[in-house]
Amino acid sequence: MQGKHRILPLVALMMVLVFSACDIFKPVPREDRSRRGDEEEELGEIVGRRVWNPETQQWEPVREVREPMDTVEWTELPRESFPPIVSRPDVVQNAGQALPADTELKDRYAVAFLLPFMTHRNPPSRPDIYTHSYWALHFYAGAQLAIEDLEAERGAAPLDIYVLDTKASRAEMRRLLTSSAELAGADLIIGPYRSANVSMAAEFGKQRGKVVVSPWAAASGLTSDNEYFVQVNPSLETHCKMLMRHALQTRTDTAEIVVVVRDEPDELARLEWFREAAWEFAGRRDTVLFQEFIVRDTTSDFHEFQIGPMVAPEGETIFLVPSWSNENFIYALLRQLLIAQQQGSVVDGVVRQQRQVRVYGMPQWADFERIDVNFLEKLQVHISSPFYIDKERDAVRQFRRRFFEKYGALPQEAAYLGYDVTHYMCGMLLDYGTRFQKVLDQHPDEGLHMKFEFEAVPAAEAPAWNERPDRVDRFENRALYLLRYHQFHFQPANE
Repeated sequence: MQGKHRILPLVALMMVLVFSACDIFKPVPREDRSRRGDEEEELGEIVGRRVWNPETQQWEPVREVREPMDTVEWTELPRESFPPIVSRPDVVQNAGQALPADTELKDRYAVAFLLPFMTHRNPPSRPDIYTHSYWALHFYAGAQLAIEDLEAERGAAPLDIYVLDTKASRAEMRRLLTSSAELAGADLIIGPYRSANVSMAAEFGKQRGKVVVSPWAAASGLTSDNEYFVQVNPSLETHCKMLMRHALQTRTDTAEIVVVVRDEPDELARLEWFREAAWEFAGRRDTVLFQEFIVRDTTSDFHEFQIGPMVAPEGETIFLVPSWSNENFIYALLRQLLIAQQQGSVVDGVVRQQRQVRVYGMPQWADFERIDVNFLEKLQVHISSPFYIDKERDAVRQFRRRFFEKYGALPQEAAYLGYDVTHYMCGMLLDYGTRFQKVLDQHPDEGLHMKFEFEAVPAAEAPAWNERPDRVDRFENRALYLLRYHQFHFQPANE
């Protein structure tokens, strides 16, 4: 019974997201029943406005139209004589400084969340919550707390929040983009989750001039030449370049650097990012600052390749490994490196010096189950990560307590993400208007579990003579934590 009680508030949240009539929630448009057939749920009686009945002392629906109908006649007026009203003077006065030239400041803003709640997998008869619904539930639960904090910090947060369920489906995503009045009127769209859906939402934002914030997808190439797309999760290229810069900045004069990749197209392509980072660090392109080691072993346990000879006979050797898809490979690699390190440098049959190895890996390594903790500790394993939750931090403690008190469960990582993204992006929207993405780079910040340091990513192709020279593909967050395994967990590196 205890476990059931802990998830009941989240069940209630699921029901609220689907059925609530509170002011903060807006209805999601449904398809025509004739197209959905028997699969459509009963909507119940649809009524109009309500009036107060002094006899019954209750609000009662008006079931017939009593007022005379108006006839609207449209007259086209010259725009020059009647310019549009952008916002009240007090809104402009209270807005942030250095506003983007083409931004629009409003009395209220519409924010739409596109998240995979999977409500179709959670019928009222289901005793538990569908597993794949938890990410969206926790994300939006964190977002609700962020909106509460914005209201408390500012006295008011004039935001109309709309919640739409993508159902993790491209077909449903396509339907929402073509038929949802909430998306058509949104000033900011947060979500969705899957890369394919993110690409569709990004194209929608590009065509309609609406900022789309992708909180999770980290892939490159989700969109192009799109100044309305904001990527919160740094790309793999950003991870690789950060690791190389840190290795170069902290190595001793005698240390060797080796980049290890498997002989697969995706991993081989990553070598170019390390080269570019090294060239940027050196300030020249005619220098080689690291070695490349390509693993061509195709056995299931990777017993044929030998990485030990790459460990320098003296001093420190730094290995950068941009690989995560095969845990067996990472296990075999770390095992060989630990053996080589413990052998030391042997001269004339005598161990002269203990060799040192430092390894940089990917954030997925933190979830590996087979890797021995001794490998991680003794090889000074570092990983890059966009997220780090310090449970000893006061703000994190308060968030965990508030989340539990409101929802009856401890927050998952998605809850922190929902809070940080919503608090930062909605705050920027309120301060800088509908084109706030253009000044993100001027406002770095740190949330509960992630940092925001945005940069405009230049368009891949050079602009034509009649195009803007400042075209961008997207705005990407470049902030990462460098975590080192120490005392049985990954924590921020001291360097």
